[in-house]
Order: sequence, then structure tokens, then C-alpha cells
Amino acid sequence: MAEDPLQWLEETDGKRVRRWALSRSARCRRYLRPWARKIEPRLAEIYDAPVRTVSRVTARGIFYIERKGGAYSVLLDERPVLSSAELGRDAVIQGAYADDEGGRMAFSFSKGEDEGTTRIVDLPSKKVEAELKGVISSVVFLPEGFLYVRDFRKEKAPDGSAPPASRVVRDGRVVFGEGVPPGHVIGVKGAQGKALVTVFKWNKTEVFSGDLDAPQRWRRVYGGDFLSFPMTYADGHVYLLSYEGRGFGRVVRDDGEVVVPEGEEVVEHAEVVGDEVVVSFIADCSSRVKVFGLDGRLRRALGLPKSHVLSIDSDRDRAVLTATSFGTPYAIYQYSGGKFEEVGRSVVADLPVREGSAVSKDGTKVHYFEVGREGPKGALVYGYGGFSIPLMPSFDPVLAFLAESGVPCVIANLRGGNEYGERWHEAAKRDRKQNVFDDFAAVISKFRGEGKKVVAYGRSNGGLLVGATLTQHPELLDGAVIGYPVLDMLRFHKLSVGRYWVDEYGDPDAPGDRRFLRRYSPYHNLKKVRYPPTLVYTSLYDDRVHPGHAFKFAAAMERGGSRPLLRVQAKGGHGGSTPRVRVKELADVAAFIQMQLA
Repeated sequence: MAEDPLQWLEETDGKRVRRWALSRSARCRRYLRPWARKIEPRLAEIYDAPVRTVSRVTARGIFYIERKGGAYSVLLDERPVLSSAELGRDAVIQGAYADDEGGRMAFSFSKGEDEGTTRIVDLPSKKVEAELKGVISSVVFLPEGFLYVRDFRKEKAPDGSAPPASRVVRDGRVVFGEGVPPGHVIGVKGAQGKALVTVFKWNKTEVFSGDLDAPQRWRRVYGGDFLSFPMTYADGHVYLLSYEGRGFGRVVRDDGEVVVPEGEEVVEHAEVVGDEVVVSFIADCSSRVKVFGLDGRLRRALGLPKSHVLSIDSDRDRAVLTATSFGTPYAIYQYSGGKFEEVGRSVVADLPVREGSAVSKDGTKVHYFEVGREGPKGALVYGYGGFSIPLMPSFDPVLAFLAESGVPCVIANLRGGNEYGERWHEAAKRDRKQNVFDDFAAVISKFRGEGKKVVAYGRSNGGLLVGATLTQHPELLDGAVIGYPVLDMLRFHKLSVGRYWVDEYGDPDAPGDRRFLRRYSPYHNLKKVRYPPTLVYTSLYDDRVHPGHAFKFAAAMERGGSRPLLRVQAKGGHGGSTPRVRVKELADVAAFIQMQLA
């Protein structure tokens, strides 16, 4: 007998697996549809509210990517430049890059998968100058031509490196990155004619710089066993955001001169504007924005409500910040001339927010937000807890809908994120991963102790969180929602881009790592018991987290006597699909949650 009798469900290109998965998905949708149909109109209104991210600040204006009313667009200030309707049915615009003058643009689109199409366009004439296929990022324009980063995820890189590999390409030829080991990620941007290049793998970075049009002469200017990201080039120096020291972040020059010293708050983003640096910090699990001189002295601050700053971009004359919060899809602030000005905002709901904490198994205090009116019956508890990703006050259509409709939504700031610096992240990596499951159980237990029902919800790495909580503490849950999940911790590195995650989780091929992975792997810890109602959802075309994780977990639950619901999206990837398809998926998720808490 094969070591894993359900391994055949990883063969998602085969007809047998598709029939198996789609038949269960049809059954799931039939079960949820009566309830989902009632809530879909309001959820669609919330989802269709304008959502903007700043793509690039240029001399010509600010480029945004906007999702609004069922379509994606690229805007230049308030003027439409491109609509997803022009790109074909089900197209999703995923990224856009512009040159300093705003005359040339690159944009990437797909049907929701990471892999798609990137086009280079001359904006005045709208002429398509080039078209690229694959996973493309970091497009940087030169006086003649352009550079870009291509990820080789399935095939070998041109230098023979095994996938996954990143390389810088110009005119179809690799010009930088030859010999960089698999699993490293390369990013490139331009500033004042200089290339600012990062080569990193999780918590280790090397930064290179040199003339943009001479990649053969790019040289290492900074880096080490810590993360560091180049911001700009000015006065003969590269300015960087670096996480050396205690890992809270500081602004430095490539000669080691400290511009903004490390403090007690985690730096999220930083950009140079004139002779100042605009910095956003994480404090009390929310963003704060401060402005420093290049001498490190604090000059001013922006008063923000509970928010999360998603990005800062600058053309050296002005900085533009994108922020979000629980009921606000976006708020855009511009900084120039020593003043902040709000230049755009979208509001869906005014949601009350409370904060609290629970005590984990080892005595660690775990902060959480509780959004929406307090409900007498139950609550949704949402978590992630990994990859140094913080859970901040951010807009999520499902959470906003549920909070508005009377289901309190609890967002737990678990170890594994970086709400309190890299040490908070390190405390739940590899053999310490159990800490994040204990943190989540502590938050859930606090609400169960108040006599409330609880549904746990997580996506991607958060799906692993909920899967482990379900198998370790089924008695704590009245329902579980597991989206696009990582669940087989002994084979994750062999599926899709799972090799990228070995530093976070451990290496299943190393005997010591395999032992601690086996102890909590949700797929391997299912028992023959009736688990609480469980919804597992994924996409056939998720090219980041392989759908086989979800399929095998659901099948193993069935074998053990449970009746999980498995929802399978036939369009789109890990990041979702078109707005209309996405709304139906989220309506089913929200319907399941409401049904368990009714």
C-alpha cells in the first residue's frame, strides 16, 4: 500500500480527480445556495465598493489600480487608462508599473492565477510594444527598452537552476541572477538612473546597485542575515529600510550611516521625500505615520484612525500613502511641502472596534480586535500567524459583511506575524509552530468561556492554522472555514511553490524537521471522529497552494466519518478570480458561517 493512499488526489489535471472534486463542490453549493442567495446582494454591494492601491507616483500623476463594480481598472489620477473589459472575459489586473515620466506602462493580468500576461504599452499612442508570458514582476523602464524579473516556477532557469528561480531579464536574455540558488526572490526598481536590486530568501537579503543599463556591473552594496530593502538613490548613496539589530527596522545609507534609528515600533514602509523620510510604524497592531529629517529628528506625524498603511510611494517631491481599515476599503494621503492631505477615500460601513487580549498556554499575551456589535450567540475568530505577516485593521468584504449583519469578527494577532517585530515571527516558526495554534486556541477559549459559539476562519497559512486547531481542539469549535489551505506538512514542499516555505515550516526531508511537522500536520492528525461542521474551499487552478491539500484533507475527513463541505472554484487562482465569481464564493463562505452561528 502506498504511504499516502490519497496521494492520487494531487493529480488535479486528471479527469478522475476533477470529477471527484467538482461533484463534491456541486453538492456543497446546492446546500449553501438558499442561504447564500439571500445575502449575496448586500455582499456584492460591499465587494463592489471602490478599492484602490497606488501603483506609482510619476511626474504625470498618480497611477492607481482600482477594483470597482465588478471590474478592474488602471487610473492616472481620476482618468481611466485601462479597463479589464478590454483584456477579455474574466480578466483580473494584478499589477502595473510606469516610468518616471508616466509615458510608458507595463501591466499584468490573468484569470486570477499568479501566471499570466504582461504587456508593455506606450501610453500616448496606446501601442503595445511587447507582450510577456509567465510570472512577471519588477518591470523597470530604460531610455531604450526595459528590464523585468521572471520567476521560473515549473521549468529550469536558463542557467540550469532548478525551479523555483528568479532572474532579471532584458530582451529575452538573463542579465542578472545567474547562479542565484533556487527559492531566492529577486526584485528590481530604478531611481535616478540607478538599479536597486534585492536578492532575498525570507530573512536574508543582499542588495545590489549600479547603472540601470549596465547589469553586468551591478555590485553588492548592503545585506546580511537580515531583511533590507532599497528605497531610493540620492547624493551618491542608496537609502535602505533595514531590519538588522533587533529587527524592528531602521533607515540607513549604504555606507552604514543611520538616518532613522531603530526604536520600539516595527517599521512597515519608508520613503525619502526631499530632505525628509516618511515612515509608517506598527504600534498597538495599527499603523502610525511619522516624518523625520535626514538627520533622524522627528518633524511631524499624521493622525490616523485605527488603520493599516499598505504602501508608500514617492517621486522625491511628494509621497503618497495607501491605507485601509475594517470598514474603509482605502484612504489615500499625499505628503508634500511639509503637509499631509487626504486625496481619496472609500467607506463601506462605520464599524465599532474593540480591543482585548487572551493569555496563551505559555503565558504570552495575545492581542485581538473585535469588530462589529457584540453578539449574544457567537463570534467568528480569524487568524493567520505566519510568514511575518501582521493582521492589521484592514478591509475584508466577508468580515465587513458579517460585522455589519450582527456577527462579531475577532481578528487575532498571533505569533508568527510581525506585529511586535521579528521575534514575534520567530516565536512561531519551524519547531515553534505549535505556539501559534496555542495562541489561537486561547483567543477562541476566551469567547467560548463567555458562553458563545465560535467559528474559526483562516486562508492559506491561516488554513493550516484552522486545520491544526480543528484536529487538536475540535471541542472548541462550532464550525471551521479553511480556505486555500496548506494541510499536508509532509509533502507541501513537493507541491506547486511549496519549496519557498521550507524556511518558515521546516524541511520534511530532514528527519528532525519531519518529526515536528508530523506532530501537528492537520492531514496526518485527523481521527475517525465526527468533527464540527467544516467548509474547505480552494481553486482547481491555485498555482501557489496546491489544491491537493484541500482535496486530501476533505477526503480523509470523509473516511473518518465526518461530512465536510468541499467547495472548488473552477476559475481563478490563489488570489481569487473575477469579482462576480469571487462574490459567489464569499457569499457561500459567509452563509456557512451564519448558519453555524444562527
